[in-house]
Amino acid sequence: MNPISRAWQWQKAQMAEGGQYAPHIAMRGLGAMLLIDVAIPVGAYYAARAAGATQTIALLLATIASAIRNIQVIAKQREVDGFAAFMFVLLTAGLIASFWTGDARFMLLKGAIGGGLAGLAFTGSALIRRPLTYQVAKRIAGNDQHSRADLQRGWDESLAFRRGMYLMTFAWGFGLIFDAILSVVIILTMSIDASVLATTVLKVATFALLGVWNAWFVEYSRKLARRHGHLEPVATAVVGERREDIDVTR
Repeated sequence: MNPISRAWQWQKAQMAEGGQYAPHIAMRGLGAMLLIDVAIPVGAYYAARAAGATQTIALLLATIASAIRNIQVIAKQREVDGFAAFMFVLLTAGLIASFWTGDARFMLLKGAIGGGLAGLAFTGSALIRRPLTYQVAKRIAGNDQHSRADLQRGWDESLAFRRGMYLMTFAWGFGLIFDAILSVVIILTMSIDASVLATTVLKVATFALLGVWNAWFVEYSRKLARRHGHLEPVATAVVGERREDIDVTR
């Protein structure tokens, strides 16, 4: 067996072990979260432009809208998660810096560089064993106590589960850094309005690809866990307005 095959078999074993801690962890909230987080600032920008605002004012309003969105997330969660806190600090710093210059291209570059810093924050958080992907997963789980309990139990009990979180965090980190590099190239070579649209499309595509891979990783880990007998198959029943998991092997 060649080294690549051995590495893949080892990774599958890790996913099978970690997957037993993810019977309820769902990624269904990822798309909505990303759509809202991207749509709010971009919608604010184009709404301001349609109302006759300058590019600089429109970008300022988009930054403020994004900051308000992050405050709303923190208030709803009733706790400060690492990802929301980082984005809030980043956007606030960018907003302060925007008052020092009226150059719209600089403000766009600031956003792209901020995305790159977010990527560095993801990779750095894995290196110091505080992966931001774990924080994002808790945010997606929201008030789903089953999902939050699975996350906490997996993190506390399983090295394989933690390795999976590290892997996903590195993937998001490198993806965001790559997105930032391409965004800087776009901003420096295209008009302001075209850059806003192009960088938004790029960011949505980047997040979509990473999100699809992330969802596949979680689901395939569960599949491997069931195949290896680590996770019993469950069926979901509706009792009144509550969902309950039933062990179908009983």
